[in-house]
Amino acid sequence: MVIIKPQSGKVIDQTIAFLVKKYAKNGHNEKPVILHSLNVAFYLLEKGYDLEIAQAALLHDLIEDSNTKIEEINLNFGQKIAILVDALSMNYLGAEPTRYQVEDYYNEKPTVSQTLPCKETSRQSL
Repeated sequence: MVIIKPQSGKVIDQTIAFLVKKYAKNGHNEKPVILHSLNVAFYLLEKGYDLEIAQAALLHDLIEDSNTKIEEINLNFGQKIAILVDALSMNYLGAEPTRYQVEDYYNEKPTVSQTLPCKETSRQSL
């Protein structure tokens, strides 16, 4: 179990509230996106990753599974979080990508080294 300090807890609360509000408003995925995002974020916190990685984990599916734009992430959470979220997001148009397309996408996209634990955790929890 992870114990989150009060100041970090406020940041996590704000991030979760944003996730829930945006996804409830215009989410479009059959998987339990909110639960998935919470699982990834708290798993990474338990493993000792920092607050920014947890925020990116919470927000990582909003770009692909709702009408949320990366600019909204930047406006609400700052450039660093927006860069991390963008590095984690797959912006496919049309049909749901296959697992191979997902792997190809992650291999081709310029990555931010900090996002690797979130990518791996997210893939494993699918």
